[in-house]
Amino acid sequence: MTHGIAPRRIPILAIVLVSYLMIILDISIMITALSKIQDALGFPDESSHLMP
Repeated sequence: MTHGIAPRRIPILAIVLVSYLMIILDISIMITALSKIQDALGFPDESSHLMP
């Protein structure tokens, strides 16, 4: 009998890791597109609170 990770935990770990990857990808896309969204909606540059 092996004392490694139980076989049922591996799919759960994979789902959690893929979920974190999707969250990071979504945030990266949003940060990249924020300036274009801001221009399209007509907000001035001074009103951007999400960008440093």
